[in-house]
Amino acid sequence: MIELLVVMAILAVLTGILLPVIANSREQARRRACMSNLRQIGLALAMYASNHDGLIPPTESPNEVSRATHHIWDGTLNPPRYLGLGYLHEKFGYGVSPQMYYCPSGHGLCTMDWHRHSYSCWEKTGASYADAICGTAYVYRETCAGADRVLGQNSNTPAMVMDFQIAANSVDPENVGYCHMLAGVNVLFYDGSVNWVPDPAAEAAGCGHNCPASYESAFRWADTHY
Repeated sequence: MIELLVVMAILAVLTGILLPVIANSREQARRRACMSNLRQIGLALAMYASNHDGLIPPTESPNEVSRATHHIWDGTLNPPRYLGLGYLHEKFGYGVSPQMYYCPSGHGLCTMDWHRHSYSCWEKTGASYADAICGTAYVYRETCAGADRVLGQNSNTPAMVMDFQIAANSVDPENVGYCHMLAGVNVLFYDGSVNWVPDPAAEAAGCGHNCPASYESAFRWADTHY
C-alpha cells in the first residue's frame, strides 16, 4: 500500500510538471500555424496589389470609419459588399481559404465556428451584425492611422494585419474573442514578414474595446515592432 501511494505521489508530481510543458508546446505550434496563415495572407496582399496598380483591398463602409477592420463581408449594407481581406478569398483566386482567416489559437469570436458574427455569416444578408457581418481572427489595416493604400508606400506604417483581441474584459461572453491567451500577437508587415510580438500591456488590436481609437492605437504600437 505504501509503495502504491509513493508511485501515485510521483505520478502526480510528474503530471504537474509535464502538463504546463505540453500546453506550452501546443500553443507554440498554434502560434506557428497562425504565422503561416499571415504569411499566406501577405502573399495574397502582394498579388492583389500587383493586379490593382499597387493598391491593397478597400474597406469602404460607413461601419468602418477607421479604415481598419476584422470583417471580410458586410451583408447589412445596400448593396452588400466584401471588405478588406475578404477580397483575398480563394473564390477570387488569391488563395486564402476560409480556415486561414482564423487563428488556430483563437477563442470565442475569433473562431471559425462561433455561432454568430463569424464564418457562418459569409455572404449572408440581413439587418443584424451578428447574422450578416462576417468577422475573423485578424484585423486588417487599409489607411488607418496614416497608412497608405499603396502597399509599397508603407515603410513608416508597416503593420498591415494582426491578431484580433476584442472585449477580453466584456461581461457579455458573446462578445469575447482573443488569440494566444492574450500573451501577444502575430503581426504581418507590408513586406510580407511576420513577427511575434509579446503584449503584456494589452496594446494589441481591439484589446478590451471594439472602436476606431483602439485600432488606431494598436497599429501605431505594432508599427514600432517592425
